[in-house]
Amino acid sequence: MNLMYQTKYKIFDIFILILNLMFILLSLYNFYFSKILLITTTIVNITLLYKSIKQKSFFIMFFFWFTYIIYLYPYFFFGTQLTPFMHYQNEYIFTLTLIIHSIFLIFFNLFFKEIKHTDDPKKFIKIKDNYLFFIASIVIMIFIIVFGKAGETIFESGGYGRNLTTNFLNLAIYEYYYIFFLLAVKYSDLKKPRLFVIFSISIFYMLRNFPLVKEYGKNMNNHLSNSKLKKTMVYIGRVDFYARDLDFVLYCLADLPDWKLHIYATEKMDVIQHLKKLTYELKLNERVTFHEPVPYYKLHTEINQYYLGIIPHKRNLLTDYTVPNKLYDYILSGLKVLFSNNPSLLEENEIYNFGMSYEAGNKEDFINKIRLLESKELPEINDKELDWNVNMDRVFNSLI
Repeated sequence: MNLMYQTKYKIFDIFILILNLMFILLSLYNFYFSKILLITTTIVNITLLYKSIKQKSFFIMFFFWFTYIIYLYPYFFFGTQLTPFMHYQNEYIFTLTLIIHSIFLIFFNLFFKEIKHTDDPKKFIKIKDNYLFFIASIVIMIFIIVFGKAGETIFESGGYGRNLTTNFLNLAIYEYYYIFFLLAVKYSDLKKPRLFVIFSISIFYMLRNFPLVKEYGKNMNNHLSNSKLKKTMVYIGRVDFYARDLDFVLYCLADLPDWKLHIYATEKMDVIQHLKKLTYELKLNERVTFHEPVPYYKLHTEINQYYLGIIPHKRNLLTDYTVPNKLYDYILSGLKVLFSNNPSLLEENEIYNFGMSYEAGNKEDFINKIRLLESKELPEINDKELDWNVNMDRVFNSLI
């Protein structure tokens, strides 16, 4: 390390170090100081960006960390909700993560060496010809596609309604695909046949979660006529306090004495326990059923017996631009769908006409729409309308 570097930033770096350590201790004493810690940590991050301006690989890394710092500002200064998981949405959790991040940055800053030349990326990412490692990466990529779970499809591991997974093959490893994708490219020596294999497999990775008609059969609109099941609604998938408003559904159900609700939910046992408690308080025990796990391959048979599928989303940035997998599960199982008036769901309904929307949080509208759906006949959905091959053009056009 040259002498010039040792003196150029040393005093400032030590000052920032002491300042951050002071506010770290104060933040542990009182969460109020975490706001100031966020500012001082931002200064450290900006310093690292300046030091690494000629080192592309480090600059990109520090810029990524900088986006994390910026991400925390809406919470610490405006109380903005950052996560759908309410038990993570608290000062202790966010302050603790900020402290850990701050400690990492200030010590990184203290020992980071600025260089006077521009890095050659090849010094950091070397493309090599290693057939054994290439094949190993390809095998793991295929393994992840076949056995990995991601998003709401993780419920396939134990089925909707299950809280824990115990089988290794059912772990949520789908996102790890990217690691082995990069390794395969690294050891491909950029040979065209190998790159063709990598990107061909990646196409299957991208399409893995798209609802395939063949999984459900071609009986798309079989609304069962059995009277004891006609006034039944079902909810499948994840539950939380931020995005899904099942509390609201229970309050509405209290004014629908002839309707029953079946819930297949998982992962958030605190939310599920809350819903069970609210069910008891509203005296709905006889009309609300919390079900045991159902393997995904049996889901169609299980929910086909119900009359109505519900998507009770709240209105926020997370849900307004999200179309959940459960929508296609409902459609392909022959259920009418009642959903909140989120823009993304309204747009899908314009295409497929699978049900009706209600104003999110409006109890009277929810009840009225249920009554209307009881008498409304929906047009039959052609199974080809949900076929990936048929929808390819529409999907790609939406991305342009």
